[in-house]
Amino acid sequence: MHPELKQHFISVKQHRTRHAKAEDEMRELLRRRRRVPPDKPDNFSVFTQDSLSDVWNQITARLHIHVCRFSVALIVGGWA
Repeated sequence: MHPELKQHFISVKQHRTRHAKAEDEMRELLRRRRRVPPDKPDNFSVFTQDSLSDVWNQITARLHIHVCRFSVALIVGGWA
């Protein structure tokens, strides 16, 4: 039997100039609430708008490469 996996998402909006401070405060609060010892890594993930944008760019870049390869294969296959 597998333990039940629960995912909770918290969305936080902060003033643009206080981005780093807000992220640090949120990480500190989550570590305390989740009782993460100081010598242990976070047992949660923090995604910023920049990190989500980076992931999106990686996904779309890979998709673009596969679409181009598929297009080339169709053209080459059509000529063969």
